[in-house]
Amino acid sequence: MEYYIAVIMLIIINICCFLLFARTYKNIVREQIFSLEKKANQLEKTLESADQMVHELNNLSDYIVSHVEDSNIIYEKSLNNLNDKIRDGDKLAQRLRQLIDECKISEDQLMHIRALLENNDESKSNFSDGSKPKQCELLSFSNSKYIEAANLSQQGLSIREIAHRLNMGQEEIRLVLGTRKGSE
Repeated sequence: MEYYIAVIMLIIINICCFLLFARTYKNIVREQIFSLEKKANQLEKTLESADQMVHELNNLSDYIVSHVEDSNIIYEKSLNNLNDKIRDGDKLAQRLRQLIDECKISEDQLMHIRALLENNDESKSNFSDGSKPKQCELLSFSNSKYIEAANLSQQGLSIREIAHRLNMGQEEIRLVLGTRKGSE
């Protein structure tokens, strides 16, 4: 009987140990479950924050894309305006070249204009080749500086002095007066 009592005692001790281990293991499992639930809550908050950040980034990227598209539209309009202005400038330059070509005069016409300025005689309106000066030629030579250059020349000043006084080039004075370099 003692043997049975010892076996029963051993069984009771084993059951007590098992219950003690079960309780300890149960506490460890509870702590791990609590820790996992806490981590799950943190992950949910992190996912919510990440979703919110993704939403904000999408809004920001939409804003940037719309701003870039608006900037491209403005750039294209500006570029088109600049191209139009360049075309207009080219047209004006071409017209200016045409006007310059129209205003070029021959040496005979220049001498006649000089004579007109000196004599102030409008009856001599025909050139040696029978043509009449263009209006732009007469206007360009009726400039007060050109008249003043002719007056200063009549007063006996040199081409260099006239050019210095009128702030003009010596070649321009020679052209207005119809003189050559050697005849100063």
